[in-house]
Amino acid sequence: MPFVSALVPAGARMNTWETYGRSCFPVTTSDTVDALNPNTGEYFKYIVAKTAGDAAVLGYENADGDTAQIISVAAGQILPGRIRRIKATNTTATFCGWSD
Repeated sequence: MPFVSALVPAGARMNTWETYGRSCFPVTTSDTVDALNPNTGEYFKYIVAKTAGDAAVLGYENADGDTAQIISVAAGQILPGRIRRIKATNTTATFCGWSD
């Protein structure tokens, strides 16, 4: 599915960390499905690595067909940028997403 701006939570539209997520959910990696808050259906404000490894990510404005960027993460690291999908292919770390 392509990026849908209406799914971006209001707090994540800010360029500051004025608001923090109050709920945490596991993130299921997928090559075709975006990582969304199961309660609201919105993208997460931020995603945190639960374990160290690699993450193949697409940002909010990446198209479905774009090449995922692989970043190495440490356990507890907040992923840089606004992430809409963590692809299963080439991802070895596990993640949780924070939202209101």
